[in-house]
Amino acid sequence: MRPPPRPPIRPPRMRPAARSSAVLVLLGLLGLTATGCFGGSGSSASSQAAPSFHSQALAICRRTQRHVVALGAPNAVASLPDLATHGARLLVLQRREISQLRALQPPASDAGDVQAALSAMRAATAAGARLVSYARQGDPGAVIAQERVVTAAVAAANRALVPLGLNTCAG
Repeated sequence: MRPPPRPPIRPPRMRPAARSSAVLVLLGLLGLTATGCFGGSGSSASSQAAPSFHSQALAICRRTQRHVVALGAPNAVASLPDLATHGARLLVLQRREISQLRALQPPASDAGDVQAALSAMRAATAAGARLVSYARQGDPGAVIAQERVVTAAVAAANRALVPLGLNTCAG
């Protein structure tokens, strides 16, 4: 006699509130991108390199924002595999932006603050990557726990950007 057929295994799903929260945390990571724009009045715009640095960084931010918008609305994320896919795409954009910002030459007076901000942005990105990894593994508990880590890392990165006089990119 054969055992009764087993129901199909569905991909792990998260509670709607947890799913929304995890997506918002990942978007917060990319929100870091938006606040990471060097579009404000920098703490020292006295050197000749400062306007070029700030305008180049602003262009990088705006380009990244356009790519984030092109990814589509995150509310379509309905499962952990969806979260992993969408999050991975956001992380690619964040890493590219950090790489492009690192390639710029900041004014000497801001170099230390810029390096501290970039380091904090990399830490937030690494935390986001762990969240995506947990989503790929289908572990909603780990995703929810990692949300807190990502939220704290994004807040730390935003604080690191304050001394540079950075603001959110317009558009």
